[in-house]
Order: sequence, then structure tokens, then C-alpha cells
Amino acid sequence: MILRFIFLAILIFPIPAAAANYALEIIQPRAGLDTTNRFYKAYPGLEYNVRVAVIGGVYPFVYSLTTAPEGMTIDSKTGEISWPNPTTSGSPHSITAKVVDSDATEQTVSWTITVTTSGFLFIDAANGLSVANGGTGTLANPWKTMADFYGPIDYDSKYTTTYSGSFLYWRAGTYALDTYKENCVTPQTDVDNECRVPFIEGNKPVVWLAYPGETPVINHNMDGHDAYIMFYQYSDNTYIDGLTFNVNGSTRSKSVVFAGGNDTTYRRNNTYGIDHAHTGGNNSLFFITDGLRVAVQDNLAGGVTGAGGFFVLGYHSVKTLVENNIVTDIAGHSISAKTDTRNWTIRGNKITGSTVTGISTQCYPDLMDTEISYNYVESASGEAFRLNFEWNETTGAEYIHHNTIIGPFELINAVATNGPWVITNNVIANSTGGDKVTKTGWSTSTSYTNADNLSDTVAGNLIDEDLLLLPAYSAYIGLRGWQLPDGSVPLTGGGYDPPAPECDFSHPTLCATEETCEAVAGLYWCDYACQVGSCAGPGKQYYKIGSGIVVPVDSP
Repeated sequence: MILRFIFLAILIFPIPAAAANYALEIIQPRAGLDTTNRFYKAYPGLEYNVRVAVIGGVYPFVYSLTTAPEGMTIDSKTGEISWPNPTTSGSPHSITAKVVDSDATEQTVSWTITVTTSGFLFIDAANGLSVANGGTGTLANPWKTMADFYGPIDYDSKYTTTYSGSFLYWRAGTYALDTYKENCVTPQTDVDNECRVPFIEGNKPVVWLAYPGETPVINHNMDGHDAYIMFYQYSDNTYIDGLTFNVNGSTRSKSVVFAGGNDTTYRRNNTYGIDHAHTGGNNSLFFITDGLRVAVQDNLAGGVTGAGGFFVLGYHSVKTLVENNIVTDIAGHSISAKTDTRNWTIRGNKITGSTVTGISTQCYPDLMDTEISYNYVESASGEAFRLNFEWNETTGAEYIHHNTIIGPFELINAVATNGPWVITNNVIANSTGGDKVTKTGWSTSTSYTNADNLSDTVAGNLIDEDLLLLPAYSAYIGLRGWQLPDGSVPLTGGGYDPPAPECDFSHPTLCATEETCEAVAGLYWCDYACQVGSCAGPGKQYYKIGSGIVVPVDSP
């Protein structure tokens, strides 16, 4: 009866908001930019879909549009903006978006959207034409391969600016990295090989968009093209949305690298396929360094084997938001803020199957001001959380609150000169005694706060199979763990849904020809010559299907 009374009281009276750890700030979009930024331009008749990115404040937020063209809407809980049919009439259109946090603090941002066919390019692996065969890169006459928009296969091509500032729409199909590459070694067998496709100084299109309703696939190791993709040296406004990146055992074991640029977005992508990550190699699906205002939202990621791999790895980046990503089966660290990362917000992610850490702050000099909240993290082995990984004695504040943490939690070298380390309002299940945090290398605990957490040795004593608090703890909904006050969780699906795996011949790791495809014990196999990894039998390859991730395995 007591618990029931408390729960009813929570429903009737709003849960008091805690004070914000950092000021509420909209980092995407920003006012005063131009049509080289994704938020500022749309193609007539093709859905305009973007998402507001917010750090600081007291979560959850409420989003609204105070000025918008007819037909444009915003999701009040997520900040996703959709305009199904942009029109040239009235262009440029004025937009103002507002966010209000749970402490009634608000921020607004205004920008304009120019609706035009100018500055848009199209590529279609299935139906396009190469430049040599007359392709022009328009919607009606798209190109066929990456080489068509990149240019000749020579060193000078990376500096050509023919299509600089344009937006590139990718149609369904599979694309090889058939462009100029740099820093390659021959043969490409070294795990430290830096063979990459360079996108430098914004000379090429850096806004890449999946054509609405379609799923283009970029294969990092196909037709003899083995490399990763790197945007660097002032590649501002880089925006990647809706693509699938299959690393496919590429020898460098990286997918996409952003190294130097402001206002970067990596959203609704599906990325996987590193098969030999190694400690010290920075083998990551998304790598960010030297960036300001970075949003990593709504992605699917997984399928990293070996040791020491990452989904997101950050160096020297400031005001970074990692939000609402689904991360599965990373052999290593799923999300890691490392050297000189400042004002990071890691919020609303679902992480399962990591073998070293789910979320870690590696704390080389000058890692400062991190907020990690409303995540679900369940480790396969290793630790769910590891803070101050590299034993820095001068790191700044880290606030860990409203997470559901299943697995070990370690804090390393908490001393009077670093932190504070504030661990509150979490659900924590592990075998560690006391406050559930393993403390390594401590000399003082004056910078450490651990309070108002709900803990047990067994996760099943706290949460159900849907990862929600058991009825016995319903009074803590919105107060402990990743559930919001209304009982929902911040992650409502996330990611850009890949095509159905069975017999989808466009997918690089599935059936390549129309041969027999059937389900076996929840997996799919193709009666075709083995393409990825080892096969269970002659001509058979199995695929593990889960959370939108497609991973080749040896047997059902």
C-alpha cells in the first residue's frame, strides 16, 4: 500500500526537477549559417528530416516549432523535424524551434530553409550511369559510383572543388570505395594500415543523405577497394544520414573518421563489420577528433570482433552529443570519450554485449565536464562503466545519473584534484559490495558522491525483460534508472531500419545472387559461395539477426 500511494503521488504531482549540471544549449542547428549546412536546404518534394541536438539542461525536454512552413512538424519528445513535401513557394522558409527543459529553462534557434534543385547531386548504384557513359548526377540522370563525383584516381583529385558545398543523395544499392586513396600500403595486411578515402577541407560533398525510403550500402572492402573514409582539415558542416556502412573485414578496421570540423552530424546510420580490432589501434565505427558541436544520434552499430574496438571514440572534441544509439556486440568499448574531450553528453543509448566497457571516459589530460544519463548499459564481460580509465589526476567533473547499469562499475584514481564524480539516481546491478562501484587507485574520496541509487546483485531483482523497473519499484519511475517520469524510455527504436535480411540481394553480406535462402534457428543462410568469414558448410553462410544488426557467424 505504501508503494502504491507513492506511485500515485508521482503521477499526480510532477517530479521535482534537479538543478542543471550544465547550461541548456542547442548545438544543432545554429543560427547564421548558409546553404552548405544540411539544416538550411531542401530538395522540392523530398522529405526534409533533421533533428535538434541539445546538451545541458535538465532532461527530459519538450520541443516545439514557433515558426514553420505548412506541413512541417516536430516530435515534442525527440526534437525530430519532418517536412514531407518541401515546396519552392515561399522559399526561403523561416523556422524557429524551441526546447524547454524540466526546469522550465528554454532556448530557441532560428534559421531558414531554401528549397531548390540547385546544389543537389544523386548517385544510384543500380540504375545510374558513369560520367563516361553520360551520367550527370541529377535526379533524372544519376551517377553510378563514388568515382563519378570524386574525380580522377590521382593525388590532385582530392583538392578539386567542382562539387564543393553540394548535397549528395544516395539511392539504394551497394557502393565500393572506387576513388583515390592515400596512405595505403601494399599488400594491405597491416592492421595499422592507414589506407583511406580523403575528403579534405570540404572540397567534395560532405552532406550525404540516403534517398527517402531507401537504404544505400557503402562497402569498405569490395572489388579490391579496401579503405576507410576520412573527413578532415576544416570539413565543416559534414552531415551523414541514413547510410549503411559495412566495414566487411577491411584491413584498417575503421569506418568513418571526422578529424577537424565544426557542426558535424552522424545520424540514422547502420554500421558494422570490424573483424580484427586490436588494442591501441583506435579501431572504431565512428571516430571524432578536433571537432566542435558534434551530434551522433539514432544510429545502429555492432558486429565488432577482436579486442579494443569502439563504436564511438572521441579525441579533442568539444560539445559532443551521443544520443539514442543502439549498440550491440562490440569487442572492446562501445562509447568512449578520451583525450581532451570537453562538454560531452552521452544520453539515452542502449548498449549490450560489450566485452571491455560499455561507456568509458579514458581521461588523458584535460577531459572535462561530462554528463552520462538515461542510458541502458549491459556488459557481456568486462565493465558496464569505467571512469578515469587512464588515471588522470586533473580531469574535470563527471555526472553519472539516471542510468540503468547491468555489470561492473569502476572508478579509477579519484583524488582531491580531479572530479567531482557524482553518481546518483541510477539502477545498478552487479556483485560489488557497498555502493556498487569498484574503486581503484584512490588516495582520497573527497571528490566522490554516490547517492540515491537503486541497487542489487541480480538485475532480475530490479528490472523486467523489457528493461523496466519491476512493479515493486514503480515508485522510483523517473527517479532511478533510465525510465522517464511517464514510464517510457528515451530510446524509442533509434537507428535507420535496414532492409529485411532474408534474401535481400543488395546487402553486401547476404545472398549475392537469387539462390535458395531460408531461416535456420532464427538465422538466415544463403546457398551461395561464402563471401564473408568462414562458412558452416560448402556454400553456406549464416547471419545473426538482432536489433537491426546483421552479423556473419559460423553456425546457428
